[in-house]
Amino acid sequence: MASFDFIDSADFRACLERDAGELLACMQAGAWKAAHVLAGSLIQATLVDCLTTSGKHSEQEALGLGFSELLETSRALQVLSPRTVDLASFLKPYDDYLSSSSAVRVQAATDETSARIAQALLEIVINEVSSHKREHYRFTAEHVVSKVRSDRSSSAILEHLVSKVSRAGLERLLLELVPQAYLETARAAEPDSAATLLRLEHCYRAAVEAAPAELRAAAARRFVEVLENESEYVVQCYRTRFFRGSDLAFLDEQGRSVVKAHFFDTLEKQVTLPLANAVEGFGAFLGTEEEVRAFFVPLVLSLLGQEDEVLAAGIIRRVVDESRLLAPGHRRGVEGWVNRLRWTLEKEGRGAAVSAISRLVTAMSLPPVAA
Repeated sequence: MASFDFIDSADFRACLERDAGELLACMQAGAWKAAHVLAGSLIQATLVDCLTTSGKHSEQEALGLGFSELLETSRALQVLSPRTVDLASFLKPYDDYLSSSSAVRVQAATDETSARIAQALLEIVINEVSSHKREHYRFTAEHVVSKVRSDRSSSAILEHLVSKVSRAGLERLLLELVPQAYLETARAAEPDSAATLLRLEHCYRAAVEAAPAELRAAAARRFVEVLENESEYVVQCYRTRFFRGSDLAFLDEQGRSVVKAHFFDTLEKQVTLPLANAVEGFGAFLGTEEEVRAFFVPLVLSLLGQEDEVLAAGIIRRVVDESRLLAPGHRRGVEGWVNRLRWTLEKEGRGAAVSAISRLVTAMSLPPVAA
């Protein structure tokens, strides 16, 4: 029997391998009907997995396709050859053999010949699907993480590596492997770990950008789960390395409320450069005056007395970029408040603070730089 090693999910792969073992046992025992049912179901499961893990169809869409529709879809996507689809059309839908209808069940009678043909077609389908996945999705999620951790030059090809991973592989990268590798590396604190952590962070964002909407939503929900259940250390890693304000688009209102409340509280305590980078895109999701204040006031006030020039530049960039995402009324409110703050600081004779806010005012008045 051909191998199911192209199946990304270890649990699903083990399940199919057990069923394939039962198919062989049925063939040896002369249980032709059972063998035919198992072969047909394995073909269908293999094709559904191929369509869903490649991202061509959602799982719900693929499961809604009948046997003949799966075959034709696989032909159209060049997963199966026309010859294989024509041969497989010989097979009756495997559930016909289990039908409660007497007419359907009688007509679905099988024998040794048809069972052996079904088994042979399963071998052909497995080989063609395996070949298709090797050609189009060459790398496993594990391979990508190993490459990123061990190769300092891998940053240059991250998008390429991620593009060769299946949908299921992207899911494992986002929800399991990259965060796990990041936490392990951070805790080990080995030489050159800072560079490795940066590559893992970039790998995560590359996977997010390559992922379909439902996976991006799953990754965003995972952050909410981390906020609700994990330690402060894990929360901090996720907050600054695996989440961006733009990811709020993939959460429902309840999830957004949780995330926004967390970031407002964190900004109030201390503004760091990783935190300022993490809130990129937040402006588009600030719907009330209270939220606008909670977001912008800590950022702007952190400029006062700020001696770290890199951090100051990052904060100014973030305030400018996020203010441009606000509704017009809220944007005018932020600009007015910043100007009033500068005036107050001038009245108090706080020269250094005035200089910092003046830089912000100037930056906010400039037109956006074309992408």
